[in-house]
Amino acid sequence: MKKKLFAVMICLLAAAPVFGQKFNLGIRGGYGLQADAEYYFGNNMFVEGRFGMGILAAAGDGKVTSAPDADFNALIGWRVWEKNGMFINVGVGVEAGGRENIATAGGILEGRFGYEFPSIPLTIAADWSPMLGAMIFYGGGESRGRFNTMGLCNFGLSAFYRF
Repeated sequence: MKKKLFAVMICLLAAAPVFGQKFNLGIRGGYGLQADAEYYFGNNMFVEGRFGMGILAAAGDGKVTSAPDADFNALIGWRVWEKNGMFINVGVGVEAGGRENIATAGGILEGRFGYEFPSIPLTIAADWSPMLGAMIFYGGGESRGRFNTMGLCNFGLSAFYRF
């Protein structure tokens, strides 16, 4: 799976300059660290994929624990405002992640404010990407779920290289 994802990323990197589309590759830090890729088609519309590691706080057995978890987001977004290098993006998508005996899944929203430096291919941004969904505890012959309240606290800072 990782090899296929890597092959798709290489194809996108190679194809973006050929078709004159904008492709951004960067990192996003917040409650964890994620690799982040955006591919713009048209003037204002883009798809975004994030994969990384976060900190999942869970109280499945009455105790709050924090440990690294895998996290994947796929979004479609729109640039709704742009002026003098500054911009606002909004988006909607899906989120999935988890660790050991805990899984998270749900929808994700995005609101991002950023700045594209005109003289260098660097973009910086701050966003709020609340995840609206479930946290599911499973194992030992049982499973139970609850609303993932920590998903609402998904604030992040990003830095992108623009191809």
